[in-house]
Amino acid sequence: MKVLNLHSVALGLLGSLISLATVGTLSAEAANVTAWQFNPGGNRLEFTTDTAVQPRAQWLVDTSQLVIDLPGTETRYAIQNFNGVIHTVEVTQYDTLTTRITVELAPGYSLNPQQIQFQSVSPTQWVVQLPEPVPQAAENRVPAPVSGDLATLQAIAFSPDGRQLLIQSDRPVTSSGQWRNGQYQILIPDARLARGLTSIPLPAEGSVLQARLRQSAQGVTLSLLPRTGIRFGVATQVSSQELAIAIESSSSQSGRTVAQTSNRSPARPVPQGRVVVAIDPGHGGRDPGAVGIDNIHESEVVLDVAQQVAQLLDQQGIQAVLTRNSDEEIDLQPRVDTAEQARANLFVSIHANALSMERPDANGVSTYYFSNSDLAQTLQDSAVAATGMNDRGIHAARFYVIRNTSMPSALIEIGFVTGAEDEPRLASPQWRTQMAGAIANGILQYVQRHSMTSNR
Repeated sequence: MKVLNLHSVALGLLGSLISLATVGTLSAEAANVTAWQFNPGGNRLEFTTDTAVQPRAQWLVDTSQLVIDLPGTETRYAIQNFNGVIHTVEVTQYDTLTTRITVELAPGYSLNPQQIQFQSVSPTQWVVQLPEPVPQAAENRVPAPVSGDLATLQAIAFSPDGRQLLIQSDRPVTSSGQWRNGQYQILIPDARLARGLTSIPLPAEGSVLQARLRQSAQGVTLSLLPRTGIRFGVATQVSSQELAIAIESSSSQSGRTVAQTSNRSPARPVPQGRVVVAIDPGHGGRDPGAVGIDNIHESEVVLDVAQQVAQLLDQQGIQAVLTRNSDEEIDLQPRVDTAEQARANLFVSIHANALSMERPDANGVSTYYFSNSDLAQTLQDSAVAATGMNDRGIHAARFYVIRNTSMPSALIEIGFVTGAEDEPRLASPQWRTQMAGAIANGILQYVQRHSMTSNR
């Protein structure tokens, strides 16, 4: 894939010249993308964060995409589809500390990346002005569909029970599928999308969290992000005009029991009191968090670990409060509110880390704090000692949930879903129980050291 880094951009109409080639080392401070919008009539993208960020951008020539990364930020997934030369604008959590905004042009169009203007209205508000897209040069253009050459995909939808993806066309079609970067991509060669077919409605029962369509020279590609445990079967030609792809759910692990605390030699039981610890499993619902090798989802892993931590703490006389206890989407402020309303003595947020699929060498556990490092260090030491994982240390950070809670707080990243060493661990029920015991032990050690016997 040919990539053009935007080393310099033209002087913006509203602000000063911003060099995207001088981005420094990624800091551990996490801001939030609070708002964004795209005006297709003016080819204008605007986004706002709650603290200062420094964007970095690149133009992907082969796919006609402008990719803007916001290091040190968190966001919620969103996508807008357009019917003009701008095809889609998508906002995703590219990895744990990076928001990615992707502006994709319609097939057959390109633009001059040197004419893209980045304008810093303020350290937290940015405007990106795109030039008018133009048809690609003949030698680089994605061939336009010619009537009679390609099959036309007339409708793509999930069956009512969510067990099949149904593709209707004006003639028989074939398909091939592969996992790529945590998504299942289905290529339908020698096909084109019917006019007005720009999106796929998601299934009501939630087996697929995101779905995208893309026209290319090879055909039509469907990119699907399923929930954890979903697999795709073989395609079946139901009729000459309908192709069905099976959607299967792997066996549940819900029957697994939590190992007894005595198997992990926990710290001494805390005397009965009203010590309260808020346990925050990251992400959930439509937000799967990081998606890694073999389609493992961060949200599912950390919920399992968090529920076991809560059970272990309850067994030791500590009241555990979960900010979520099922696969549901909860914003950041309600997580903080849960801890504050419970008058929690401690707040521990549990996450899993990620880099790109091209970095399976990144493995290990790390813990973050906002003001006081004692809890983070205790959790980090306990996790490393219990699991033998790579120790990536503790770091100061500005994650929303640890920055806005009034009690001692820490956020622990229990491994990389994209790591060759960590992913098998994160997928293992036995390892999750081991990590839950390590986190519970760290909390117990902190409570005992600080003589906590009642909630504040």
